[in-house]
Formats: sequence, C-alpha cells, structure tokens
Amino acid sequence: MKSNLHWQLLRRASGVSAAILAVLLNLVVSAVAQQPPGMPPGTSPPESDRSVFDAVVSVDAQKTTLLRVLDQLMKQADANYTLDSRLQEATIGAVRLHNVPLQVALDTVIKASRAPATYRFEGGVLMIMPRSDARAPQAAPGAPAAPAASVPPMPRVTLNCDRTSLYQALRQLFAQARIDFALDATLKDTTITVSLHNMPFEHALDVVLRASPRPVTCRVTKGFYSIWPRGQSAAHGAQPVE
Repeated sequence: MKSNLHWQLLRRASGVSAAILAVLLNLVVSAVAQQPPGMPPGTSPPESDRSVFDAVVSVDAQKTTLLRVLDQLMKQADANYTLDSRLQEATIGAVRLHNVPLQVALDTVIKASRAPATYRFEGGVLMIMPRSDARAPQAAPGAPAAPAASVPPMPRVTLNCDRTSLYQALRQLFAQARIDFALDATLKDTTITVSLHNMPFEHALDVVLRASPRPVTCRVTKGFYSIWPRGQSAAHGAQPVE
C-alpha cells in the first residue's frame, strides 16, 4: 500500500517538474528569438545602437540585390555600414516593407536573400558579414591605435564605396584627411562596400581595413601610413601615392 502511494507521488512530482521545465524552456527560446542577429543571448544593444535599430524605414523592390536594398535602408536610417564582399551578389526576388523598424527590415531582407548573414554594431557602424565570420569585436590586424587624448583630433571624413577597390577607397580617405601614405598596388584586386558619414579619420580607416576580405597590415611612421597585404614584405609593392 505504502509502495503504491509512494510511486503515485513520484509520478505526480515528475509531471510537475516536466511542466515547469517546459515553461522555462519556452521563456528562454522567446528571449533568444527577440535578440537582434549577432547579439549574444541575454544581452541588449546599447542605447545608441537601440536608436538606430528603431529608425523607421520603408522599401519596395523586385529582382534586386541585398546590397541595393541595404543601401536604401541605411540611407533612410542615416546609418554607417559595411557589407562583406561575399554577400554583395546575394539576390532578392521581391520585398515590400512600409514604416517598420530598421531591425525588422534587416532581419526580413537578410532572410529574403537566403544569405547566411548576420550583423552587429561596432563603434557606431553596422557591420554585415557571413554568419560564419561572426566573432567578438576586436581590433583589425595592423590597424592604427586610437590617438591619445593629448593628440589633436583627426580630420573627419565621408566615404561612399559600392564594390570599389580597396586601393581607391583608401586613396579617397587619405586625400580627404590630407595625410601622406603608400599603398601596395595589389590592393586594387580587393573590393569593399562601405558608407561612412562625417567620421573621424582613424575610426574610418579602421572600418575600411575591417571591411576588406583580404587581411592587410597598416604601419604608421612619423605620420606616414603604409598599407600592404598581410604576410607580404612592406617594401614589395607599397609606393607613395600623390
């Protein structure tokens, strides 16, 4: 008798535990689903990023590319962004969104393109990349360090490149800042897509170097910048550019 009663109590307790576990699991899944792509589960974007995510945008396009749709959305949101070159040719059959938050629009168009992509905000720049490349933010290899507080502020620059060679993008950047530089000629074979508005030069240079699918090295000597492909000798092809 006691054995039967004990067994019934155990079965009831197991049923209650399973129900509680199911409720907790649903709560966790819901919380993760609400996170913007690229954001670690259980975290929320900073307020500055949140305001960009909440910008209201619209788009109506057919037989287009992910690049063109993203460019329209970023201009409406007045957001700086980079798009990895491996995603530039992703196509979208049709998309129509009216007055939706930027985060909703981003998730929708990425899904519509079927590109395995994700995104994150870093330093006020929306970085869109293949999901396999998503990782914790870190300094670009060879990128110049942020200037010390005692150093005068660097000039601000604006850059809009649509599948432009890295070589030409850097030339535009240095020309605006009026800074002497040398570039390796082989950088002409690498293309990037970036849209940056009124950004400090050092920050913009860091973003451009990160946007390059080809790892590069940047060296600064007495205010003179030299940039060449990583793993290659600095003197191999880097020549001063006028």
